[in-house]
Amino acid sequence: MKHAIILAAGGSTRLGHPKQLIRWGDGNLLTHVIQTIAAAGVEQIAVVVGAHQDAIIASVNMDEYPLVRWLRNADWRDGQSTSLRLAIHELQSQWSEHDAILIALCDQPAIEPEHYAALIDTVISGDFASSATRYPSGAGVPACFSAATLRSLELHGDQGAKNWLRTQPRGKVHLLQCPAAACDIDSPQDEIQLRRHSLRSGQD
Repeated sequence: MKHAIILAAGGSTRLGHPKQLIRWGDGNLLTHVIQTIAAAGVEQIAVVVGAHQDAIIASVNMDEYPLVRWLRNADWRDGQSTSLRLAIHELQSQWSEHDAILIALCDQPAIEPEHYAALIDTVISGDFASSATRYPSGAGVPACFSAATLRSLELHGDQGAKNWLRTQPRGKVHLLQCPAAACDIDSPQDEIQLRRHSLRSGQD
């Protein structure tokens, strides 16, 4: 099966308000990413929330998103790895050894379904146990792992899966280009650029 974990627990401190609730299309940033991942053929989606969790959950019409399961991370202030550890703990009993698990963020709205699907298909094919997005600084998320690989990760602090990806031997992780992944939201300036992009693309 194809699963996804969306990490959406952060407090958006630099931005000053919840990035998950930024308006995008007919919904918000989070619902847009959920829709995009679902369009990539993912069968189960878990969203990890922490800061502003009640407002974020209330913003999503569950009748429209029946694939979604919410996971509440009480330790979100301790870093992104706590969200991924929680998801692995809560969900791994549902995974078979060769299932593909996509890890995605809630603030990369320019990524198309095709990129998520390519990451997943690389793992489903069995050619690689993990695939990731190529950045100038190295591998990063979105990324996909076989269930067996994801269970084995050692996660610390705010690094999530990125640190593991970047310490693997050359050629072990299949890297895919995705210039759109560079569009993420961490600051007010990033949000301004997002608004401009959304106007050009007809999303706002």
